[in-house]
Amino acid sequence: MPNCGHWDHNFPEERLLTLADLRKIIPASKSAIYEWIRDGLFPRPIRIGLRRRVWRWTEVAEWMATRTDE
Repeated sequence: MPNCGHWDHNFPEERLLTLADLRKIIPASKSAIYEWIRDGLFPRPIRIGLRRRVWRWTEVAEWMATRTDE
């Protein structure tokens, strides 16, 4: 029988960002962020509830890296 109290944590930790978190690191308004999403210029959020959306840190970091290359 497997030991259920022990399991391997060899997977990348994924931080999830709220809109408030995003606005602390990206100098843009809420409406600008949602416009970028609509235009395909920014990562889409993940729905985790009826009115709650979050973004994967890795996707936002990739987006930021492409913005600094311009």
